[in-house]
Amino acid sequence: MKISVRFRLRQKGAGKKKVQPIEAVCSLSEKQPIEGKLKTITKEFKVSTGLSTCLADWDVKNQMPKPAAPGGGMLYNQLQDIKEEISQIAALLPGNYPLTAEGYRTASEDRAKQAEAVEISEKVQNSIFTALQRFIDEKKSFLAENTIKTYKTLQRLLLAYSAQVAPVDFADIDAAFYNRFLKFLYDKGLRDEATYKNVAILKTFLSFATDYNYPVNPVYRKFEVKRKNKHENVVLTAAELERFYNYDFSTRPELGKVRDMFCFAVFTCQRYSDIVAFNKKDLVVVNGVTVWQFETVKTGSKRESVIVPFSGFCAGAVPILEKYNYKIPTMTKQVFNRQLKKAAALAGINSPQKINRYAASKKIVLEKPKYQFISSHTARRSGITLLLEKGVPVALLRKITGHADYKTLLKYDNTGTTAVISSLAALG
Repeated sequence: MKISVRFRLRQKGAGKKKVQPIEAVCSLSEKQPIEGKLKTITKEFKVSTGLSTCLADWDVKNQMPKPAAPGGGMLYNQLQDIKEEISQIAALLPGNYPLTAEGYRTASEDRAKQAEAVEISEKVQNSIFTALQRFIDEKKSFLAENTIKTYKTLQRLLLAYSAQVAPVDFADIDAAFYNRFLKFLYDKGLRDEATYKNVAILKTFLSFATDYNYPVNPVYRKFEVKRKNKHENVVLTAAELERFYNYDFSTRPELGKVRDMFCFAVFTCQRYSDIVAFNKKDLVVVNGVTVWQFETVKTGSKRESVIVPFSGFCAGAVPILEKYNYKIPTMTKQVFNRQLKKAAALAGINSPQKINRYAASKKIVLEKPKYQFISSHTARRSGITLLLEKGVPVALLRKITGHADYKTLLKYDNTGTTAVISSLAALG
């Protein structure tokens, strides 16, 4: 496999002084036997470099910055480093990942995770990080994967804080640390909900460390964990769901697959992790109705029993199961969410959406087309909301969703004005 990397300015026909993004084009060539002859097959994909310059400072022939241009030498060195990194990642693709830009991104993400694991292993000699790694390792055996991911996020944030703000150990966990850590999280762009979620996880870890006789300052118990601000959940209306479900993706089958996974999650009101784990063996027939019965784990070791009767609203999941011979497609959640936004945009799920969020008690208003807010969890929210709007009792809905308590389920209640008007009209 021969790998080559070249650079070019992305925008053609722009003025000489206009700053343009620099993109890398990676080519992978290999000889393959075709009709009894060895022929060279080349595949190319583009990679963003995050750098830019103008045509006046760009050597078009050599596809590199002009050495005499302002900052040209530094830009040249940066591109050489990027070229080396792209070549190393591209070398991982054959046999392991698709030879596409998507495959490159996945390989890059996996490589970053491996580098992060090495960094963590080098730093865990510090007692607080030793204890945190022990905490994560012990919880792995009985907590859900998504919960462990939140613990690893805290681990990364503490490592970053230690490197960028001040070294941290158990002796440093005091009131002053709490204030600095909050500022650090806000400076990184986290909003209130994510910030205080990390504080809550930190307190859980410090409680664990206390139980194992690490020298923890008990002041951590006073660290404030603010209640979440109630904010809007993005959901699809019944009309938008129908439009998305019926949209013709025959020219983009990869997006059609993502659409089908999303709609299956809507009709069953289940999490992404549960739909990709779907097993035909979990189907039973009760009173002539096919029912999906399984156990789900979100947080903690407690398992919740779930029953999804494929009748009424939930029957919309059956044609999707039949289409894929009862084997739901799988992909990483990151890839799914990227492709989902593309599919929703193509299907015209683009009504203006305004979302209020908060950071350090400051209100942040986000205004974008709805498809930009859609993610894997939008499916579960949409399904639950549509069933609540249809008047399904919460007690019955809990059987489908697996929620252990009413309060958690009612957070999904996103009943809109239209549904309120319809309900009042029905009462007469």
